[in-house]
Amino acid sequence: LQFIVLIPIFWWIVNWVGNSAKRAWFLSAFFTVLFFAWILFYDIEVFHGPHMHQWYLLDRVMPSFFIFGVYGIMMWQFKEKFAAFSQRRWWQLLIAMVLIFGWTNHELFSFGFPVNLYNATYYKPSMVFYCLVIISLISTYAFRSIKSHSFNLPIFHFLANYAYRAFLSHVFWLEMIILTIWPWVKFLPLSLAVVICYLGTWIISFGSAVGFHVVWKYVKRIV
Repeated sequence: LQFIVLIPIFWWIVNWVGNSAKRAWFLSAFFTVLFFAWILFYDIEVFHGPHMHQWYLLDRVMPSFFIFGVYGIMMWQFKEKFAAFSQRRWWQLLIAMVLIFGWTNHELFSFGFPVNLYNATYYKPSMVFYCLVIISLISTYAFRSIKSHSFNLPIFHFLANYAYRAFLSHVFWLEMIILTIWPWVKFLPLSLAVVICYLGTWIISFGSAVGFHVVWKYVKRIV
């Protein structure tokens, strides 16, 4: 909902930046400094900080994710340059992903076992870098698929149409899967149990999103 309020600001950024690389670099640098100042503040003061119980909802407010909208605008405004750069540097992005993946897991496991998912917050410097690298790799693959007219595009377009709706229900379906199959899964190795729960959640979440969409279209047609 906050993004709806921010849309006019994003439109202003699009119009002001235009095709000016200088303006794009200026705004990117400006918002990057503000964003990482905010992330460091959250990391120090809230995440295991003195205000972890009072201010924990700060990760839900706009400064915590505004930068992804700004970077998305810049990437789209200069998509040809980004596509050319990412096609040349994809292997470096892949190496960066592996290194940062190791960094984030080292941080998570440093809190000991069993793993507490509160410590897996994505409002940490390491997780921000990880998200940006993953987004860059996905974008690189997307640009390459579009350029080569990949046969995968219709599949991705179909899934993208239901992705957000599937995301909204995935925690519900994960809980239902765990409650249903726990008597059998608890005897399996943890890695196998995670794969079963992940694939089951993914399939049922998308299936329910498509199913509800079809039912809703039918209901609208008869009502």
